[in-house]
Amino acid sequence: MRYRSASAFADDVERYLAGKPVRAHPQSRRYRLEKFVRRHRVGIAIGATFALAMLLGAGGVTWQAQIAAHERDMARAERDAAQLESRFNGALYEFLVGLFRDGVRDEEKLNPREFLARGVTWINAHAPDDVGSRALVFTVLGELQILREDPTGARALLQPLVEENPAGLPANLAARLRCTLAQAEEADGKLERAKALAEEGIVLARDLTGSARATLLECRSVVGTVLADLNQDAAALEMLRLAISEAPLDSNDPGVLNQRAAIEHAYAVGLFYTGRIAEAIAHGESALAIYERIKRTGSNQAIATLGNLAMAHLSAGQPLAADARFEQVIALSEQYGRSTGFAQRLINAAATKVVLEQPADALALLDRAEAMYSALSANAPRARAQASLERGKALSLRGDYVAAERAFVDADKAIDAGYPPQHFWRGYTSEQRARAAFSRGDYAAAETQLARAVEHYGADNGSGRRAFVRAQIFGAELALARSDAVKALGILNEIEPIAASVLEPDDWQRAWLQTLRGRSLVLLGRQAEAQTLLAPTPERLARALGREHSLTRRAVAWANDAMPSSRSEVP
Repeated sequence: MRYRSASAFADDVERYLAGKPVRAHPQSRRYRLEKFVRRHRVGIAIGATFALAMLLGAGGVTWQAQIAAHERDMARAERDAAQLESRFNGALYEFLVGLFRDGVRDEEKLNPREFLARGVTWINAHAPDDVGSRALVFTVLGELQILREDPTGARALLQPLVEENPAGLPANLAARLRCTLAQAEEADGKLERAKALAEEGIVLARDLTGSARATLLECRSVVGTVLADLNQDAAALEMLRLAISEAPLDSNDPGVLNQRAAIEHAYAVGLFYTGRIAEAIAHGESALAIYERIKRTGSNQAIATLGNLAMAHLSAGQPLAADARFEQVIALSEQYGRSTGFAQRLINAAATKVVLEQPADALALLDRAEAMYSALSANAPRARAQASLERGKALSLRGDYVAAERAFVDADKAIDAGYPPQHFWRGYTSEQRARAAFSRGDYAAAETQLARAVEHYGADNGSGRRAFVRAQIFGAELALARSDAVKALGILNEIEPIAASVLEPDDWQRAWLQTLRGRSLVLLGRQAEAQTLLAPTPERLARALGREHSLTRRAVAWANDAMPSSRSEVP
C-alpha cells in the first residue's frame, strides 16, 4: 500500500521496531499472530510450558486414575476369589469334621473304599446349601473314588450334578466337575461320553490363569487318553503335545507343574503304545524329574509313572534296567496297600523276572498279585491273562511243564474273556507252548505251535509286529537246533528289516538275532563273517540280561567256536 503521509510511514516504522503488525502488510490472522508471539516471547514460552504441564498433568491424572481403577478391580477380584476359596475350603473342612464326628464310629475299621462310600452317604444327607461348595465336595469325593478305582461310584455322585448344571458355578469348578466325570466314564469304557464331557471342560477352562489352569491341562489329558482308547493315536498325541505346550516348565505353580508331569506321563504312555519306546522313556524321565522338583516322588501318580517307565525299559529290551525300576515301584507302592494298580505292577515285575530267568522270584510276585485281586474282588480279565501267561513261562523255566500247561489253559480262557477274536494276544499262549516244547526237546510240537503264533501276530500291523519279530527270531533258533543253518539264515534275512523298525538299538533281541546269524554262518563255514558278528554280542547281552543268563553264556560259547585261537569272556 502507499502511505498517505510521512507520519503514517514513521508510525509503521515504530510499530515494526516494537514488533507490532505494520499497517502496510495485509492484516491476516496468521500475520497478526506471528507479530504477537514475537512481541511476547517470554510470556508465550512461560504460558506454553504451563499449558503443557497442565495438559500432561491432566493426562497423567487420568492415566493414574485408570491404573488405580484397574488395581482396585484386580484387588476386588483377588479378594472375591480368596473369599470364594475360603468358603469352599470351609465346606471341605465341615465335610471332613462331620464325617469323622458323625459318619464313622470309633470301633469301625474301614478300608479306603468303604470310607469313601461312608463319605458319600454323609454328604448326601448334609449337602451344603451353597451350590459351589456342594460341587467342590462332590468333585473331590469323585476324584478320590477314581483314585481308588471306583469309577461307578464317582459317576453316581457326579452325574446328577452335571445334569443339574447349576447357575453361578465358577468356570474352574464347572470344568473340573466335568473332567472328573469324564475320567469315570473313560474308566468304564464309555469313551464317546467321556470325550464329550472333557471337551466341555476344555471350553469352560480355556481362559483360566494361574493355578486354575491345571484344570484345563487335566481336561486335555483326559481327551488325549480317550482318543488313545479309540485307537486315534495321532490325534491323542497331538492333544497331549498341545497340553504340554500350555504347561511351561518355568512355572512356579505346583498345581500346574503337577499337571505337566501327569501329561508328560500320559504322553509317554501314548508313545509307548505306538512303538516309540525311546521317546516314551524320555518323557517318562521328564515326568519323574518334575515330581522330584515338587517333592511328590511318593505320590500315586509318580509311582504309576515309574511303573510305566519300567515297562518301557522292558519293551526296549533292557530288562536289568526295568528290574531296578520295578524294585523302586514295589517299595513305593507298599505305602498305599492293596489296589488293582499295585497288582498290575507286580505282574509286570514278574514278567521282567521271567526274562531274566528268575522263576522263583516271578512266581512269588504273581502269588502276591493273585491274592490282591482276590481280596479286591476284581475281575480284570486282561491282567489275569497276563498273570497266567507269566506263571506258565516261569513254571516252564523250572521244568514243570504240566503245571505250565494248566497256566496256559487259564491264560486262554482269560484272553477269550478280555480280547477280541483277532487280537494278537491270542498268539502268546501258542508261542509259549512252542518254547516249552523246545525246552523238552520236542521240536516238531514246537514248530506246530510257533506256526499258530506267527499266524496270529502276522495279522496285526500294530503292537503285534514286535511279537511277530520275537517269534521269528525263535523260529531261527529252532531251525539251528535242528542243524538247518540255511533255513535259520533265511528267516533272519527276512525278519531283519522289520526288526530294525520295531526293536530299539540296544534291545537284547537285536543282539540275539545277530548272535544267531553269526552261529548260522559258522555252521555254513563262513568263519570270517561270523567272527565279526559274534565278537560284540556277549558284551551286549550281558549288559541287558546279566552274565549268568543262558543266552549270554551261549553267545560266549559260539563266539569262542568262531575264534578258535582266542577265548571270549563274559564282560
